[in-house]
Amino acid sequence: MKFKTIFIFFNILIILSVVFILFMPFFMLGGGYVKVFWKENWYFGAAFAVVLGALNLYYVKNRALFSFFEKEDWQGARGYLEEIIYTRKKGSRKTIRMLIHTYVVLADTQALEKLSRYLEEAFPRRFAFFALELGIPSMVQGNPDAMRGYFERALMAPGARKRPWLLWHSAFAGLGSVSAETRALAASRLGELASGGRDSVLRLLSAYLLDSRAEKDTAGFVQRIRAELKALHTRAEWEKRAGRFSSSLSGLVLGRLLADAEKWLFGEEENNNG
Repeated sequence: MKFKTIFIFFNILIILSVVFILFMPFFMLGGGYVKVFWKENWYFGAAFAVVLGALNLYYVKNRALFSFFEKEDWQGARGYLEEIIYTRKKGSRKTIRMLIHTYVVLADTQALEKLSRYLEEAFPRRFAFFALELGIPSMVQGNPDAMRGYFERALMAPGARKRPWLLWHSAFAGLGSVSAETRALAASRLGELASGGRDSVLRLLSAYLLDSRAEKDTAGFVQRIRAELKALHTRAEWEKRAGRFSSSLSGLVLGRLLADAEKWLFGEEENNNG
């Protein structure tokens, strides 16, 4: 459905709602009560007018961008959004989010890396808000030191969002370091992330990575966490959680790892059933 059609539909819906509310007293209580009702409840009409005006203003302001998305013209959308961010120096969350998703669709990690550097310098608060998504280039480049460097820097950004996931990515990269001290720090962080928190997916991935190190001193701890996680949700519930996580940008990159972690979590059950 085209964006124009959607906005027309909402306009009609709002107008019909206004008509129904304003004229309902006439049909239910008679014409004599209508003036009294309108006088005491005039703000309903005013509120609907404001909503209708805001809706149409939003459409008019973003009509060009909606046109690019309707045509799946990702290069056109890219140019439009880049002009807003780089030329007009306007970095709203909505605009940045759309540009990030556009780069992902175009598989342009270099442009995403450029955006990350620009936001870090020009809009540090926006960088902190989108630090996890902007770390995608470092995730796919295959350089553990560069990846760890990026996420350590992101963790230092004031107001960094999704800090547990930033910590996890730094630890994930740290496991591949040549430095024994860095690997030990990574394992320590993964242990803390696996131990607690409400994000079961994060706990699972942390425990799975610890298990992959095959260290004797963590074996008992990992098996305890594995038993806790296995008892926490059914396999169907885990699949729902994994599905929601996979719909995120970082989930797209970590989808294979999460699938392997799920198999590890339910490995004994699957072997018995097989």
